[in-house]
This record gives sequence, structure tokens and C-alpha cells, in this order.
Amino acid sequence: MTLPSVIVACLALIFTVASFWWLQARKGKLKLYPVTTFSGAATNHTFVLRVPIILYNTGAIPRVVTGMRLRWQGDQTQVFECHSFRKTIQATEIDQDDYAHPYVVPGRSVITKHAHFIAEGFGRYLSSEPSIFLLEITVDASTSWKVLDTVTLHTEIMNETSYVSYTNNSGLWPDGAESEGRQHREKLAEMRARAARLNH
Repeated sequence: MTLPSVIVACLALIFTVASFWWLQARKGKLKLYPVTTFSGAATNHTFVLRVPIILYNTGAIPRVVTGMRLRWQGDQTQVFECHSFRKTIQATEIDQDDYAHPYVVPGRSVITKHAHFIAEGFGRYLSSEPSIFLLEITVDASTSWKVLDTVTLHTEIMNETSYVSYTNNSGLWPDGAESEGRQHREKLAEMRARAARLNH
């Protein structure tokens, strides 16, 4: 066998092995898509958010997401735990799909989970600015939390203590959305001040 033939055969073998690895055995990364809509209820005590978590697995082999939570960037101690998964983003309380559990993101596939997050006492952090959260996950056999990406939610327009859906697209906000959000924050502040006076 001549040297050129050997080189061609080796290159063909390398290409075959590399193609197999790329198509069948490559471990990829999980990519988070931007959040355009969310639901939530804003009170001084329990604060809930329903967020569509859309993950894309860039690799060939499945990845298993074993845990998810949101950590507010304004205060690293403020964590929203994922309590359950819901069927849709529509703001109802009777559409629970299941409690939070590990789920598979197949290779080169997209999975959407309408995650229901809960935190205590977040109402005092509401302001006229959007809230920026870190989406932290645990993946596969690892028990260590890692930051996947940031999630920006326009919580400044939240204006109800009951479950309501909101859009992150300001072009779709109804007239007075920001004003109603400000009035709601003022009501929550008054309630906190009243409660503080009663406790002293």
C-alpha cells in the first residue's frame, strides 16, 4: 500500500470516528431561550412566579435536569424554589401537571417546562425596574448548582395579589400598566408599614 493510500485511509477512519462522536456521543450544553411571558401573584408574604423555561440541548446525548431555581440578583439570599410544573403559562391554580422532578432534555431537542417558583417576602423588593434572576440548575449526576443564564421579568407591571399573566413585551402592555404596578407596590408598602406598627 502506498503512502498516499495509507494517508487517505487514516483520514477516512478519523472522519468516520469523529462523525460518529459528533452525531451520537457528543455531550452538549443546555441553552436557555429568552422569556417573553410569565405569570405571578405579588403579595408581601408569598410571591409566586410561573415561568416558561425553554431549554435546548446542543449535544447528541440526553441531559437530565434534576433541579431548578431562580436567584434574584439584587439579593443573593432571595431564592425562588421550583415547586411544581404547570400545563400552560395561563394563570390558573388548578392546572398542575406534576410536582417538580428530574426531566430529560434529549439530544438536539427543545423542552419547555412551565415552572412554578415560590419565594417568601419578595414583595418588598419590587420596584420600577425589571427583576433580573439567575436560573440555577443541577444537571445529570452533579449535585452542585450552576448558573445557566439570566432571566429578566418585568415585575414592575405586576399589579395583583391573585394569579395574573404578564408580557415582557412593553409594546403589548395596556395603557396605565406601569402606573397600576406602582399603585400596587404602594399598597404593599402600606401593608408592610401597618404590620410593622402593630408588631411594635
